Amino acid sequence: MLSYKKILWTVANNAIDLLVGVGIFILVSKKYTPSEVGIWTLFTAVFYFVTKIRESIVQSALVKFSAGKTGNEYWDVLQCSFVLNISIDLLITTLVLTAGRWVLPHGVSDLLIYYPLYATAWAIYRWQLIVLRSSLKVEAIFRTNLAFVAILISGLVWVFFTTQPLSSIVLVLGIASSISVGLACFYISPILIWKAKPKWRLHLEMFQFGKHGFFRDLVGLLSGRINVFLIASFLTLTDVALLGVASKFTQLIVIPNTAIQSLFFPKVCELVNTKKLELLKFFFQNTVALVLSILLPMALLISLFAKPLVILISSTEYTDAAPLAICMVFTSALTLPFGNAFGSVVNALNKPKLNTKVVTGISLLNIVLLFTIVYYWGLIGVVVAPLIANVIGLVWTQRILKKELNISFIGCFKLILEQYRKLLLSGKKYVKTNSPSVHYEK
Repeated sequence: MLSYKKILWTVANNAIDLLVGVGIFILVSKKYTPSEVGIWTLFTAVFYFVTKIRESIVQSALVKFSAGKTGNEYWDVLQCSFVLNISIDLLITTLVLTAGRWVLPHGVSDLLIYYPLYATAWAIYRWQLIVLRSSLKVEAIFRTNLAFVAILISGLVWVFFTTQPLSSIVLVLGIASSISVGLACFYISPILIWKAKPKWRLHLEMFQFGKHGFFRDLVGLLSGRINVFLIASFLTLTDVALLGVASKFTQLIVIPNTAIQSLFFPKVCELVNTKKLELLKFFFQNTVALVLSILLPMALLISLFAKPLVILISSTEYTDAAPLAICMVFTSALTLPFGNAFGSVVNALNKPKLNTKVVTGISLLNIVLLFTIVYYWGLIGVVVAPLIANVIGLVWTQRILKKELNISFIGCFKLILEQYRKLLLSGKKYVKTNSPSVHYEK
C-alpha cells in the first residue's frame, strides 16, 4: 500500500495548485466583467492544454527511464528529459503565438502576446516538480510550492488594489514561476545535469516512449477541453464563464485523485520491473478503493452545497453553474480513479499503444457526443456528453483489465469500507504514538 504520509504531502501540494487556480479565478470574477471572465477561462484552457501536451511526453518517459537509476545514469536521464522538455515548449510556444491569433477570439489572442513571459519559466518549474515527484520528494515540492504561492499572492494583491488590465495577471504568474525555478535548483543540481553526457539514443528512446502519451493525451485533452471552445463558438462568453465556474468544483475532486495516482504510477513501474505482477491486482483494487472512499463523499458534499459555493467563489450572476457542477463532480468521482489507474498499469506493462487506443476511442466518442448534444441541448450538453462517454469507457477498460490481470472494478467498490477501517486504524495509531506520555512520581 501507499504511504498515507506521502499521500497527505502530495494532496497538500495539489491543494496549493488548486488554491492558485481558484484564487486567481475568484480575483478575475470579482474584478472583471463576465466577458473578461470568459476570456480568462479560454486563455487558461489553452495554457492547461499546452502544459498537459508537453508533460504527456516528458512525465511518463522520465518516470519510466529514471526508475531504479542512480549516479551518472540518473543525471543522464534528467539531462535528456530536460532537453526534450525545453524543445517541446519552444515548439508549442511558436505554434500558439502564430496560430492562436487566427483561431481564438480577439480578447484571448491579445493575452497570448504575453504568453512567452509565463510559458517557458512554467515549463521548467513543472519539469522540476516532476523530477522531485518521480523520486517521491514530496516535502521538497511542498516547500517550493509555498514559495511560489507567497510570490504570487504579493503580485495579485498589487493587481487587486490597482487598476490593471487582465494581462497583468499573466505577468505576475511569469515572475513567480521564474523565481521558483531558482529555488527548486537547491533540490535538483543544474551543474550535475549540465555535466551529464548527452546520449542521443536515450533521447530517441524517451521520445519514442513518450510519443504514445502525446497522441493519447492530445485526443484526450481535445475531448476534455473542446467543450470550452464549442461554447465560445455556439453560445456566448458568459456561458464560457458559467462552465469555468462549474469546472472549479471538478478540480476539488481531482486533487486527491491526482495525488494518489502520481504515487501509484512509480510503484506500479517498480512492481513490473521487479516481476511482481501477482501484487498488481491487489495494489490496483486497494488504491482505486482508497481514491473512491475519498472522492464520493466529496462529490456528495459539493452537490448538497453547490449553489452557495458558486456564490462564494463568484457571485449570484453565476448560480446557473450549480447544476453543471453537480453533474461534473459525480462524473469525475466515479470514472477518474479507474481511468487513471488503468493508464498507469497499461503503460507500466509496456503497452502504451493499448492505452492510446482506449483513450482515443473514448475521446472521439465524447467529441461526437459534445458536438451533437451541445448543438441541440445547449449548455447542459457539455456535462451530459462526458457522462455517457466515460460510462462506456468504464465498461471497456474493465473488460481489458479483467482479461489481462483478472481485476474487478466491482471489487474496488467492495473494498471501500475496508479503506475506511484502515484509515481509522492509522489515525488511532498516529494519535497514540504522538500523544504525550504522563509520568507520576510516587
